[in-house]
Amino acid sequence: MTVDAETLRVRQNQLLSPKLRDIGALVFGAGMTGSWVVLGLARMLKRVDVWDFDRVSEENLGTQAYTADDADIDMLKTDALVGICDGLPVYGHAEPAPPEDWRVDRRHSLDTEVSVVVCCVDTIEGRRECAEWAQAEKVPLF
Repeated sequence: MTVDAETLRVRQNQLLSPKLRDIGALVFGAGMTGSWVVLGLARMLKRVDVWDFDRVSEENLGTQAYTADDADIDMLKTDALVGICDGLPVYGHAEPAPPEDWRVDRRHSLDTEVSVVVCCVDTIEGRRECAEWAQAEKVPLF
């Protein structure tokens, strides 16, 4: 039996409190933690935006959510995740620099409402930038 992506999302979404069903999440980082977080959230939430600057490499295949058949090698991690989540509400944003090089005053706001930010970056500088972004946008950070 095959279940289409929308049916899967709706089934998972029904497990949530009605207050949580229509939220949008922004995930910073699409690596070892972020790639799996995006897959889980995409099955429940109305929308998931993911930001990352990196490309999929061979080293990522064993621990991250990317395909092991080399199809994702050299793709932007955000593009690869959108492909893996085919049919689910995931939108990728490739940034030209790692999070620690972002600046709050230069970053644009997303064109959609974000209810929660999930920080999955692996440097303290990147985590600081995620926190500053969330604070500037007045949304909770996890």
